Amino acid sequence: MAQFDVHRNPGRHRDSIPFVVIVQSSIYDDYRRRVVVPLVNKSSLGTVANSMPQLGLLYILVAMPMNMLSGSNTPLESMPVWLQTVMQASPSTHFVAFAQAILYRGAGFSVVWPRFLAIIVMASVFLGFTLIRFRSVTARAS
Repeated sequence: MAQFDVHRNPGRHRDSIPFVVIVQSSIYDDYRRRVVVPLVNKSSLGTVANSMPQLGLLYILVAMPMNMLSGSNTPLESMPVWLQTVMQASPSTHFVAFAQAILYRGAGFSVVWPRFLAIIVMASVFLGFTLIRFRSVTARAS
């Protein structure tokens, strides 16, 4: 039987993370670990946008062109060379390339690993940048 408990955070980050949710399930009974979800203050969430409507508009301005130019709607080869080069910095371009290779041509991991590695590297860079930005914003809010 799955359940969850909400607790006050007694730790040093209790100003920015006042509560935590502990998720319990019979799936986790054999493990010594538990799933803990921090409940963050609303002021800590907005590192770029101040409201949800602003975030929605930013999403449209960033994600829509990124997805349209990723190669899923039109092939990259039909785009100017400078745009092809710029789009190599987008994870969606690499995802589309290795997904199409697997789905359409039956490629194995030995063929698509460079694209997969590119996505892992980009995800690590973006995660690092996001953590640094989030920590600086929460430090300023405290």
